[in-house]
Amino acid sequence: DYTEMANAIIWHQGKQWMIQLYQDWTDNPLVQSEGNVADNLYGALEVQHKPSTNMTVKAFYGAYKAGIRCSGGQCRSLPGFEGARMSLNGVF
Repeated sequence: DYTEMANAIIWHQGKQWMIQLYQDWTDNPLVQSEGNVADNLYGALEVQHKPSTNMTVKAFYGAYKAGIRCSGGQCRSLPGFEGARMSLNGVF
């Protein structure tokens, strides 16, 4: 038996800007990563900017635990992550 908890608080400034604070905690002994705040605690910050309806820029800094992640109705097993990343998504 184990416990997992994930929380996020998001602030929107109109439709163009979004700032998200993220916290992830687990005492699952099978998780193959360590938190960046404490052994079982992960924290992150993400900033998103939408300069137009067809483009999104994201910047992420922090960590999240290994495990199953679901997005858009698809789930997959991902390794833990710690660090920074940036992405640019465009639709043409």
